[in-house]
This record gives sequence, structure tokens and C-alpha cells, in this order.
Amino acid sequence: MRSARTMLAAVAVLGLGLSLVACGGDDDDDAGAATTAAGAATTTEAEESSATTEAAATTEAGTDATDATDAATDTSGGDDAADSGEVPVNEAAGAVECPESEPGVTDTSILIGGSAPLSGPVAAYASVPKGAEAYFDHINEVNGGITSADGKTREVTFKYLDDQYSPPKTLENVRLLVEQDGAWVIMNAVGTPSNTAIRDYMNSVEVPQILLGSGAAKWGNEIEQFPWTIGYQADYETEGKAYATYALEQNPDAKVGILYANDDFGKDYLTGIREGMGDKADQIVAEVTYETTDATIDSQVSQVKDAGADVFMLIATPQFAIQGIKRVNALGWEPVKILTAVSASVAAVIEPAGKEISTGWISDTYIKDSTDPQFADDAAVNEYKEILAAYDSGANPADGFYLYGMSVAQTFERLVQSLPQVCRASLMAAVKDFEWAEPPLLYPGVEIKTGPGDGFPIQQVQLMEWNGEIWDKSEFPDLIDANAD
Repeated sequence: MRSARTMLAAVAVLGLGLSLVACGGDDDDDAGAATTAAGAATTTEAEESSATTEAAATTEAGTDATDATDAATDTSGGDDAADSGEVPVNEAAGAVECPESEPGVTDTSILIGGSAPLSGPVAAYASVPKGAEAYFDHINEVNGGITSADGKTREVTFKYLDDQYSPPKTLENVRLLVEQDGAWVIMNAVGTPSNTAIRDYMNSVEVPQILLGSGAAKWGNEIEQFPWTIGYQADYETEGKAYATYALEQNPDAKVGILYANDDFGKDYLTGIREGMGDKADQIVAEVTYETTDATIDSQVSQVKDAGADVFMLIATPQFAIQGIKRVNALGWEPVKILTAVSASVAAVIEPAGKEISTGWISDTYIKDSTDPQFADDAAVNEYKEILAAYDSGANPADGFYLYGMSVAQTFERLVQSLPQVCRASLMAAVKDFEWAEPPLLYPGVEIKTGPGDGFPIQQVQLMEWNGEIWDKSEFPDLIDANAD
């Protein structure tokens, strides 16, 4: 269990494909909205989102757990139950007091809100909510929604708005979703600055802000101060420590150059890298920043090279990661090359940059890769492809951000299935005392686990190297675990 960042080993890593990130964009632009219920999706302008939805009704929510026998199995053997397909009833969720009714949840429906960059400089992340949306459409059609341990099945509506990666726009979107549409929960809002912008508000109105699309360490470190907020993926500081450890293993005298986004996302990585370098932090020869409003980072890459770096750490979102990979190649520069997991998507980054020139870059993951031959016969990955084809036919399954989004939706489903009474307080109790040994779309061996004093759901990752065709893990046989002694 992890309760203090200073106690972590310097060998752990983040992973997304999303761990999502920085901010940017013009917050004067209109916000697009997407809603989905029972397999139907519509797109509206944010200004039109005053339309009422059945899911926002405020009828009776929390019911007696004795109705749960058909929905879940109450067992202390959580791993065995999970492996057999049974979902253990979450005892912590049963111990809280639920109101008779609250916005966004009824006996037949749930309304989830979200905010993501559907346009703007990091629009590559628009695939994330779309992957979640496809999964919710699927379970609505096949199962009628999510059946909780109270025995009731609720259809899921997922409404998300475009914030162009602008924190003020994220706050505007979230206030609209909560106050006007009556969202029960805000799930997987994308970006560290964006989630920071809404955290005070979410905790003041006591609406869950869960499974965040950000790997900032503060979500876990500050969970006692902000009890209505919890992350999802491993944190950026830990990833930075792992990158530093890897670099020093390759060359104890490494000269490290870092190019990072000038925001909370990039600064978290920088903190981790410095900590991972330890008493060799003076071997960092360049710390160069970029803004998400920059047209290009070519000059910054050259600046790091000219500083004499033989290790290049590119802490960048997809658009800038593509530029960085291309610039390193154009310069004929051959340092040890490390790329953040948020930009490791084959379809969104590696292919646009060039599969051949991306050879040799190191990154990490905690989710399965649908392009990796090792998962060609994986049941969960094949189901992911089938669901995506059925509910978002234009989506590219090789884009790992869709798979990431679907993994978030599956985690939300698992949490709601475990609830013996369904309300916001019970959901937060469950997500803070939760264990899932084998989430189907996470990399083998990676688990989701929280508990008292541990607000970091995912703390294991897999290092990998791009070999020109796939992300090769063969040189890295073991997972890196932030909980390891």
C-alpha cells in the first residue's frame, strides 16, 4: 500500500495511452456535446444541453442490499469471485448512508458526465470518451445497462462535452453537466490542469470526480483533502522516476536532456525524473519547455541536442510527440530516446511520425495493445474490436486511446455492479476500497487496487521498445510495480 510519494521505489511507471495531460486551446470556442443511451448517440452544441433526460430525474436511488442475490456474490474471496465472473458486493459501499433520491440516478437509469478535448491541439484524446461511449452503448443493448448488487438494472447515458483542453472550459462544462443536466458523476475528465480546475467545485458539491484521465500524483496524495476525487492510471512522477532509472542503467554517466510541456503534466514528470536521478541530478544538462499553443517544437529539440544530451526524454502530448520523433530523425541524432506513455499509441503517434523512424524509442504501458501479435487471440481485445466496429464503425481499433476509454468504462461498470445501494457516497466508498485482479483490457499482471491510505488504483506498468513494427516487451520481462518493496 502506498501512502507517501517519498516512500516509493524509483522504478515505477505510468501508463496510458492516456494518462492524459496538459492544457491549451481557445476557451471562447463552442463546446460540442455527445450523448449516448441504448445505442443511440447525438451531437449537440453545449448551449442546447438544457434538454432534460430521463437519467437526470431525481427519483428514489439507494435501496436495500437484500435485493442483491441475483446481481452479485458477497464473498471475502475477491480474487476467486472476480476470476469466475462474479462481482463481490462492496462492503464499504454498504456501510454508508444513502439519500432516498439524488440527481442523475434512478432505479432504471444513470447519467454520467464527461469533458474532453474533442477539438484543439490535443484532439487525439477525443478517442478516449468515444471508446467508453461504445462500451456503454454495447452493455445497454446487450444487458439493458448495469445490474448492481441491489438487483436493479440501470441504462447508462454518457454525456461528454468538448473543452478543447482549456481548464476554464472544463469547469464551465462540468458545472453545466452537474447543475443543469443533473449528472450523477463526472468520469474520466481528460487532463491534469482540467481536472485541477474542477476539483474544488466537485468536492464542494460532493459529486464524484472519478477515474480521472490524468496521472498527476496529487490525486492519490491528496485524497484525504479531496474525498470526492480519485484517479485511475499510475502517476506521472513515478513514470519519470522509472525513466531516470532506466537511463542510468544504460549509462551511469548519462547526460539527460528533457523537453516537457510547461504545465502540471510536464512538471510532474520533471519532478519524478529529478527524484529518480538522485545524487546524479547534476547530469541533467537541459530542461526545455514548450507550450501547447506552440506551432512546433523543432527549435526546442535542437536546443536539447546542442546541450550535449545523450538521453532524450520527450514529455509531450501526441501532436508534439510526432513532431519530436520526426525532428530527432531529421537531426540525425541518436541518443537514448524515451517517450511518455500518453503518446505511445501506434495509430495516433507512431504511424503518423513514421514507424521506421520511431524505431528504438522506449515507452511504457499498462493496457493491452490491439496491434501486438501477442494479443491476436486475446478474448478481451477481440471483444473490444467487435464492440468498436459495432458502435463506432469509423474508429481505428489500432488507436490505443479507444481501448483505454473502454477500459475505464469497464472499471466504472465493475464498480457499479458491486454496489449494494446506489448513490454517490456509496460509489466513492467503493472506488476507494476496490480490488480487481484481472481487468480484461489491462496488461497481464496489472491489477486495480485501492484501500485505506492508498488512492492510486493502478501502480504497475510494462516498459517496451518500438522495433519498427510493434512495441516489443521482450527486453523487459518483469512489470514495474510502485508497490514493490
